[in-house]
Amino acid sequence: MRARVLMMAAVMSAGAFAQKALPSYETRESAFRHASSMQQFQEIAMVVRVVAELPFVDVMETAGRLRVRGPKELLPTAEWVMTQLDRERPAGQTASEVHRMASRPAGEDRVRVFHLAHARSAQALQETATVLRSLSEIRCVMVYNPASVLALRGTEEQLRFAEWLLGELDREPGKATTTGQEFLTRDRRFEYPVRVFVIPAMSPQRMQEVVAAVRKQADSRWLYSYTPLPAVAVRARAGEMAVAAKLLEEAARAR
Repeated sequence: MRARVLMMAAVMSAGAFAQKALPSYETRESAFRHASSMQQFQEIAMVVRVVAELPFVDVMETAGRLRVRGPKELLPTAEWVMTQLDRERPAGQTASEVHRMASRPAGEDRVRVFHLAHARSAQALQETATVLRSLSEIRCVMVYNPASVLALRGTEEQLRFAEWLLGELDREPGKATTTGQEFLTRDRRFEYPVRVFVIPAMSPQRMQEVVAAVRKQADSRWLYSYTPLPAVAVRARAGEMAVAAKLLEEAARAR
């Protein structure tokens, strides 16, 4: 009998603890104002779900609305992201302000939306997202194709790096040249410098060959081709960067 009482007390105690630990969930709905197709609705829903880390995001197609449900402290971020995506492209604006969301693990609580001017195709957007994600190690990089937008969530330093890298990549093909600028992050986890080398008029196949050769000779694994410009983005130690720079400059002259 005593054992049964103790077991019931333990179950009740665990239930009370679980109930206390559960986050407070709320549901909100917002009307789409500029998105007009189911594809656009679904893309916005996906970006909102991932960036805001919400468990429930549903498209109400007939009503033209987005319904979100989750911890109430995350809902302002969901609404902010939707507002940034479901709008006309802002003239002359390349990026939104930085939105600060509720505290997240590892300090990844900054959100920003970037409007790309030259990487406008779906393939170009995906390449941009891949290079950015790989070099900056930002885990949350989402694409919204209809507006040529990248939505990012990361640390303050990661978003600072993203702004610099996108400024190097999203330039007019045929007119862009290697700037020689080098980005060095203040984050000790990613302390190696980054550079972008423009290699005009090189075919995608030839660029892949060059990247493979440079990666092997410079002994650096962070080399990524970027065909829309075209260019090669490199993150490496000083010695590796010097070797990569020499080889890429030679490849550009020999194209």
